[in-house]
Amino acid sequence: MPYPLTKLAYGLRCRLNELATPVERYKLQIAAGNPSICPPKQLVQENYILSPDFFLENGMVTMGHEFNDPFPNVKELVYGENKLIECRLAVHFTRLSFSDLSSEIFDHTLFDEFSIVLKHCSLSKLFYTTLRQILPDVTHIYVVDNTNDSYEFNFTDLFISFPVLKEIQIYCCTNNKWITEILQSKNRSPFRLGVTFDSEASKFEKFNFKDLLTLLKTREPGFYLSIAIHYEEGEFDTYLSELQRFLDKNLMRGRKEDRTTISIFTSTDLYKRRVETWHVPKYVTKCK
Repeated sequence: MPYPLTKLAYGLRCRLNELATPVERYKLQIAAGNPSICPPKQLVQENYILSPDFFLENGMVTMGHEFNDPFPNVKELVYGENKLIECRLAVHFTRLSFSDLSSEIFDHTLFDEFSIVLKHCSLSKLFYTTLRQILPDVTHIYVVDNTNDSYEFNFTDLFISFPVLKEIQIYCCTNNKWITEILQSKNRSPFRLGVTFDSEASKFEKFNFKDLLTLLKTREPGFYLSIAIHYEEGEFDTYLSELQRFLDKNLMRGRKEDRTTISIFTSTDLYKRRVETWHVPKYVTKCK
C-alpha cells in the first residue's frame, strides 16, 4: 500500500535526500509542490542546452553540441551544488556502453525531450534498460550502428524497453527477422518506422513478401514504413522487381495519410535513389 511522502518525518525526508539523485530529488519536489519533501531545493539553471551529445573524453562521459567537441565548462555547467541543467530537442549518445550511462552527469541533467539518437553505441538489453532509467518516456529513437559484436540488433528488446515508441529509424539491422519481431510486438499504435540497409553495419537480407504484407495489414491506419536499400548493381534487381509486382497486386500506388503506407527507396552506385510508394486500400483482399 503506498505511503504518502508528505507524512514522512523530517529526518526521514533528509535520508531520502541522501538516497535520491539530484534529478530524482527535483522530480519529488515538483510532484509534491514543496521542496521540503526532499530537501534541499534543486534549482534548474536558466540557460538550457539544445540537442546535446554525450560521449567519452579521457574515459569520462562529457557533453557538447558535437561528438569530440565538449563544452569547455562542463563541470561548472552540470555539477553545480543543488543545480540542474536542462536539455531540449533530440538527445544524442555517441559511442557509449551501458556502464557509461551510470555516469554522474545524468544525475544532474533534466531531459525535456522524447527523442534520442544512438550513434555507434555498444547496444545490449542492459544498455536499453539503463537508458530507460534516464529517459523513461522516449517516443522517438534513431539507432545508427551497433558496436557490440556479441549482440545482434533486434526490435524485440527495443520494444520491451520503450513500449510507447511512435517513431523508429534504424541503420544497423543485419538480418531479415525484423518483420517477425515487429509482428510479435504488442505495439499496435500508429507510428513511423524506417529501416535503412546501406553498409556492412546494416546489410540487407531478402524477406518474405507475404510477411511484409501481413505486417502492413495488421498495423493501425496511419502507420508508415520506409525501407531504404543500397546495393551492388544487379545484386537484388530481380528480387526488387518481384517485390514491386507483388505490392502492385496487393496494394494501391501512392500515399494516403489515413492509410497504412510503405515507401521503398533503392539505389546503387550507378543510379540515384528511386522511391516507390503504396498504401493499404480501405477494403483489403486476400494476398494475391
